[in-house]
Parts: sequence; structure tokens; C-alpha cells
Amino acid sequence: MKIKIILSYLLPFLATILLVAIILVGSFIPYTASKEAVLKELEKQNYYESVAEETMSEMKLDIISSGLPSSILDNIFTSNDIKEEINKSLTATYNKQDYEINTQGIEENLTKNIEGYLAENNIVIEDEEALKTFVEETTNTYKSGINLYGYSKYIKSVIKKIKEPIMWLMLGLIISEILLIFLIIRFAKEKYFGTIFFSSAMLLFLTNIYLTSHLDINHLFLFSNSFSSVLKALINNVLNHFLISEIILVIIAIIYVFLNGKKTHE
Repeated sequence: MKIKIILSYLLPFLATILLVAIILVGSFIPYTASKEAVLKELEKQNYYESVAEETMSEMKLDIISSGLPSSILDNIFTSNDIKEEINKSLTATYNKQDYEINTQGIEENLTKNIEGYLAENNIVIEDEEALKTFVEETTNTYKSGINLYGYSKYIKSVIKKIKEPIMWLMLGLIISEILLIFLIIRFAKEKYFGTIFFSSAMLLFLTNIYLTSHLDINHLFLFSNSFSSVLKALINNVLNHFLISEIILVIIAIIYVFLNGKKTHE
């Protein structure tokens, strides 16, 4: 008898924790399991255009010491070029493969522009090796901009490591929740389901409040302005998912309590 009483409180508590865990993990799965959600957000935040602008600004600063005009950078790459490279890089990441940014096109365009400028102004370059080094350094700036200045490898490493484990974790949580539901029906009472839904909503609400009060999302900065805008959008998406889940759980709890109460009176 005492065991049954203990289980009647313990099982709903565990079911509540698991339900919240399912919602929390489920909020991140779209961005860890598939590239599509990430690509959609990149497009929405004009990420490719922002990276192109930031990269070009860096290049213009790099060439100041060379004495060459900024016009040599005209049309050496477009935001579509960056989009193509980022998409290929993400595809490789989610397939647990490595990908090296292709800089052949930008190298050829930059070399062509430099040679055109030199010919137009009757300038002869004696040190061809120095010119080659300059082109390589400039294209490395392009590669660095796409790779978040070297930090993308850490992000890719995390995605590769958690992609499959997070799916298995989600499956384990769902199976555990189903088992708990059967145990609640067997050892506790069905009336606790309303409490589980409402308690889960409250826990999500408190989590949301805690995160928004301790995390200054609007002023969040990481790696670059372009990446920060995407990161802020992803965090807001997760918090919105929490909010929607809270509303749905409260509605389910109210409906369940109403139906259960009506059934009891009958």
C-alpha cells in the first residue's frame, strides 16, 4: 500500500520531467538533425549577403598596405558564391564529412583584375612570388569569412558529435514517457495526467523566464555580426517553441480536467 502511494506521486513527477525534457530536446533537433532548418534561417536572415559584405570590408583593409586600389576586388565573388560554398560545407557537416572551401574562382578573378590594372597603368611586377602571396592571403580572407574566422570547425565538430546521440536521446525519452504513462494508469490514477500537463507547462514557463532574464539576446555577439543575427534568431525560435508548447499543454490540461470532471459526475 505504501509503495502504491509513493508510486502515485513519483510516477507523475517523473512523467512531468520527461515531458519537459522531450520538449526541450525537440526544440533543438531541427537544427542538429537536418541542415534544412539551418539553411532556411540563413536565407531568412540574409546571411550570405552579410558575409559577403563583411568579407569584402576585410579584404579592402588587407589591400591598403599593398598600394593597389580597391577596384581590383570588383566582382571577384558574389553572395551566391558564398551561398554555394556554405551549403556545400553544411551538407558535408551533416553527412559527417570534411569540406575545403573552393577558392579557385576568386583566385582567378583577383589575378585577372590585378593583371588588368597593372597592364592599364604600365606597371611591371618584378617579384611574381610576392604577387602570388598577396593573392593567396586575400583568398584566405574569403575562406576565413565563410569559416567564421576559424571557429566554424568547432561548430561543425559539435554538430557531427551530437547529431545521432540527440536522436537516440529523443527516442529514449519518448519510450520512457510511454512506459511511465502505462505505469501511471496501472499504479496511480488517470487524474494525474492533467497535473502532469499543467506542471510541464509551468516548468517550461519558468525555464523561458529564466533564459530571457539571464540572456541578453538582443545584444548577443559571437564571431561576427552576420553569425550573431542568425544565432539570435535560432534562440528566439527555440524560446517561441517553448511558449507554443506551454500554451498547448495548458489547453490540454484544461480539456482533460474538464472531461475527467464531467466523467466523474456522470
